[in-house]
Amino acid sequence: MMESVKIGNREVEVKFSYNSMKYMTDLDISTFETMETKPFSIIPTIETLLFAGCNHNQKDRYGLESIQECIEKSMEDGTFGELMTLLMRKLEESSFFKSLQGMNEAK
Repeated sequence: MMESVKIGNREVEVKFSYNSMKYMTDLDISTFETMETKPFSIIPTIETLLFAGCNHNQKDRYGLESIQECIEKSMEDGTFGELMTLLMRKLEESSFFKSLQGMNEAK
């Protein structure tokens, strides 16, 4: 099971922290619902998630070009599905989404 991604020569942990969330304010998760009819619409969403997940620490910065290279490599080596699964799992495990679930359960 994939737990990190390779950006350049470095293994990078994917994590969704408060810092990550600042990069995701315009993210539309509903694009996952249209994957079967609009498969290319998922690319900007994956790019945003990976950018945010890799830039979870303010001290470490990864540029958009590096993120795009990582996505392209995952397509070339057949691990794009694993990358999508990693991003969704890490997002679901994040404290932000757990807090949202807690709020919904309290209603």
